[in-house]
Amino acid sequence: MNSNLQKQCCTNYSLPGTGVAPVRFIGAQYRKDFSLQPGFITSPTFNVAGVAAAPATVDVLVGGQTARSIQVPAGPFDITNLQPTIGASGAQVIMRDVFGQEQVINSPVLGNPSLLKVGTDDFAIQGGVIRTTPQHTENPFISGFYRRGINSTLTLEGNAEASEAGSTLPNVRHIGINAAVATNYGNLSLGGRLGSGSTANIGYQNAWYRNGWNVSLNGALAYASADYRQMGGGSVAPLIKTVQSTIQYERISFNSLLTQSNGLSLASLGLVFSPITPKAITWSASAILLSGTTNSATLSVFASIPIDGFVPLSKRTHQQTAGISQTGNQYLALTDYLNRPTDSFGTSYRVHAESSSVMGRLEGYADHRAFGADFGASVSAIKQSQNNQTGLRAYARGSVVNDGDFIGLTRWIDAGYAVVEAGTPDAVVLVNGTPNAKTNEDGFAVTSGFEPFHKTTVQLSPDSIPDNFDDEQMTFSTFRKAGTKVAFKSATPLSQVMVRVRGHKEGVMTIEGRDYPITDRGAFLELEPGSYSASIGAKDIEFFVPKTNSRRLTVYAKFTERNSK
Repeated sequence: MNSNLQKQCCTNYSLPGTGVAPVRFIGAQYRKDFSLQPGFITSPTFNVAGVAAAPATVDVLVGGQTARSIQVPAGPFDITNLQPTIGASGAQVIMRDVFGQEQVINSPVLGNPSLLKVGTDDFAIQGGVIRTTPQHTENPFISGFYRRGINSTLTLEGNAEASEAGSTLPNVRHIGINAAVATNYGNLSLGGRLGSGSTANIGYQNAWYRNGWNVSLNGALAYASADYRQMGGGSVAPLIKTVQSTIQYERISFNSLLTQSNGLSLASLGLVFSPITPKAITWSASAILLSGTTNSATLSVFASIPIDGFVPLSKRTHQQTAGISQTGNQYLALTDYLNRPTDSFGTSYRVHAESSSVMGRLEGYADHRAFGADFGASVSAIKQSQNNQTGLRAYARGSVVNDGDFIGLTRWIDAGYAVVEAGTPDAVVLVNGTPNAKTNEDGFAVTSGFEPFHKTTVQLSPDSIPDNFDDEQMTFSTFRKAGTKVAFKSATPLSQVMVRVRGHKEGVMTIEGRDYPITDRGAFLELEPGSYSASIGAKDIEFFVPKTNSRRLTVYAKFTERNSK
């Protein structure tokens, strides 16, 4: 069986798929499961290629956000498997070399998260008996779908389902098709079904990123005929209209939603203000209006208060969240206090309290984070007009990573991770400047919690490693729950040198049998201080690398006496 397929049988399962109705059932299912290959990217990707005159940092921005940041050596480079964002947002490549030179390249790309890569397919087929309640089952059913990426802008799906009539469910026969499309003007989703009634739907999605503005727009229209019968029962609105938008600029974010169906209209507005300084208050407000056969209005205001700005703590941080919500004559007030260590290790405490017109709740949490595992416990008390409830919970969790070189225990992995090879025990590993792991006696550690597709910086704490280690940071990106490997080596007294030769802006420079490409800025080498002889084709040259505190130099080579004659 292919490693990204999963077979399930005799289970109670909620079906996946965009074209088949989700139901709970007892039976069997055979489907593709991409989560069994965490590093596999299902949607279309794009690549970035270029040539670096000297070692450089290449940042790839997609939709205004850093999607990848890597260190590249001198010469050609190729960055693969980059994922575009929604719409025709484009990508920007910024290359900064060790001499401070910067180059910016803009490239148009299309993005639709609903697409599958060319030649990639997804499918599921399941059958059994539908469970309407834990104690009641209906007559047999069978359903399934098949999706395939046709090209980089089109994915098609076919689906079908059938079930026999039972004591509470109707007889159902459906066949349908769906399509996901990416265009220069936005993303489209189209679909429809025929059989026991008919349905049709169309959706639009796009996003724009310009001069600090981030704007997204989503719209959908779904139609169902009056005689449409849904597998698993339940009613389907004859017409559903939805429009959603988000506008973000610097520290202010505004979102809106409008949806209409079955004679009801729901409108919501939200506003969030995030201050520039971390010690200022973050405010958010929302309004929800329901009109039609039922009318109601809800207003809410919340504030996140960093108490550190008023009562600072040693090696710890704490903040308070408070809010109030009003719906008609009903109210809800809540407050939340969090106290945690600044370096992410140790014990965190949280107290949550809320009061409403009908109940009160008080909860307390304690969580301890160690290098190898997480532990925690919570207690809660709920007071209601009918009865009172209390609860107690405790947990311990961790992960085991087998890298081939070693098997390591780490905290729970819920995002990207990296295996760090430091070559020295008890070295503290910093992730984005915060302690994240400690190496074992063999010099290995596992760091986790990286945000997928975003830049992550890993380094060894200078206070926990010998003096002969390179303290420069390593920056990389990971995919979803995929891992990478980071190896730190002892420092070497090499200088990064750009060797320039009069009259030569291309070709190859050979030193001690090794070739180095020549660009219009020269040839990049890493050398110890001293005198060197080299050749360019049939010509011999020589140059000198001085001993200096600077590790980044530009030197000029001269032709030897033999070439001058």
